[in-house]
Amino acid sequence: MEIVIGLPKGSLNNVNRGNTYQLFKDAGYEVRGYEPGNESYEINIANDEEIKAFLTRPQSTPVELNRGMVDIAIVGEDWVKEESVSHEGGITKIGDLDYGQTRLIVAVPVDSPYFSLSEFF
Repeated sequence: MEIVIGLPKGSLNNVNRGNTYQLFKDAGYEVRGYEPGNESYEINIANDEEIKAFLTRPQSTPVELNRGMVDIAIVGEDWVKEESVSHEGGITKIGDLDYGQTRLIVAVPVDSPYFSLSEFF
């Protein structure tokens, strides 16, 4: 089963604010093409062929989740609220990452089989 993950572009992958790249490295993933300040639209998780990663703009991520373009994404909770996407099917928060200057969450479409980070991983 392949999982498509949306990884945040910009300040949420910055060594001084919210280093999402380091989060994946610390979890044991070999991430290529997502180094802070040098993100590519072709991201590769070299040691897990079941994960396909895409670079997503935080303001577009809620829409991408609702449309099924990504299965799971790291996004600021402020963008989820601002985009007001709950009327389109909804997004469910399954965890907090506790970094960045905004409240970051891990979100999935409401009809996803995942209800927590441990279920996902």
